[in-house]
Amino acid sequence: MTSTTMASSTTTTSTTTSTTISTTTTTAYTSPNQCGGISQTSLWTVYDATSITMALDTRKCNFTVAPAYFTSIGGIDRQRYLRGYNNIYGPTTTTFRIYIHSLLGESSAILLNYSQTYAWTIYWFGSKYTNQTNQSATDPTFCKGTGLSSQALWYAYDNYTMTMNVDTTICNLNETRLYFTSLGGTGNHYLMQAYNGIYSTTINSFRVYANSMLGWSVSNMLSYASSLAWNLNWFGMFHLKLICLIAVYRL
Repeated sequence: MTSTTMASSTTTTSTTTSTTISTTTTTAYTSPNQCGGISQTSLWTVYDATSITMALDTRKCNFTVAPAYFTSIGGIDRQRYLRGYNNIYGPTTTTFRIYIHSLLGESSAILLNYSQTYAWTIYWFGSKYTNQTNQSATDPTFCKGTGLSSQALWYAYDNYTMTMNVDTTICNLNETRLYFTSLGGTGNHYLMQAYNGIYSTTINSFRVYANSMLGWSVSNMLSYASSLAWNLNWFGMFHLKLICLIAVYRL
């Protein structure tokens, strides 16, 4: 397996009433095909009256083509009331952007305040798209593959749900499957949900379903999927290797 390196990082510290948060601000993990990091909480800015946004800097990864990006959100509290943080906008070799909104209808001013008070950090991971098995000569039980499933593969499941069968034969998996997804597009996909629920996993495929938080009909969603390029990014692997991206919380 190709060796990995832990990149040097800068640590900033912010203090709330009873908690000190130390957050890594630079790339935390790199390899020839994957790279990840943890954002600074100070990168959040107001986008409009009900949402805040963050541009993620991925230049340290030295990607030569735009990869598939995957995200999750960490913090002390209240991130369970957020949506949109794993919808990827404008991915390039050096950056991508996310927008978050409150499920409770809170204003962007409140969200920005919470992002600092509760240390909302974005954990991100970029993986190069592969067109062949990426398997280690020194560890033959480890395999990973990354793909982009076209918006054209969405089809109606019921009146308010669309679905997609994802072909993962590119990864040549032959053991336990671990699949991860994110949704890309040019707009409105922050209003979608359930696409990272994984169904019917095999060594060659899995299925996802998606529906709208606003109750859109399946015909409307399929139209948006086509016109706004709602592509599904996926990452598949077996024999889990632990990659630790660590934020330290000290009481």
